[in-house]
Amino acid sequence: MQLKYERERPTIEIPDGFFMVQDTREQLPIFKPAEWIVNKGLKTGDYSVVGMEELVTIERKSIHDLFGTLGKGRRRFENELKRMKKTMKWFGMMIEGCEDKVMRKQEYSTMVVNQIYHAVSSFEIQGLHIYYAKTKDDARDWIVSRLTRFYVHARRGDME
Repeated sequence: MQLKYERERPTIEIPDGFFMVQDTREQLPIFKPAEWIVNKGLKTGDYSVVGMEELVTIERKSIHDLFGTLGKGRRRFENELKRMKKTMKWFGMMIEGCEDKVMRKQEYSTMVVNQIYHAVSSFEIQGLHIYYAKTKDDARDWIVSRLTRFYVHARRGDME
């Protein structure tokens, strides 16, 4: 099966046997129901691969959620990041918004740009792959491409 788009987008093959997990706590899921999407609770993150939930995860953040994570929720997220580093082979964060919108003073936060920039940089240095999605299609592409590629590599034994 291939995902198709009205405008030019990458073609992403859904491999045989691949099932993506979408966390049941997602309040506004960005994926429509599909035969390769399973809704179930995840301990870590919002998206993973069935049978590989302890190895790969993607966290989805709106800009508002990100600022909560960088501010008052930072200690909790840093602890979660430590847990991910112990068990996960790959972990990422997809931010819904371009980097220009994230790296500026937000009306609902007291954080300044320097704090934002260095907090995000710190997460990346610790192994968190971060992607800024300009559109919902970009967000979906990034999530599906990373999870399907992980699945393919893991089945070949490349993730040992």
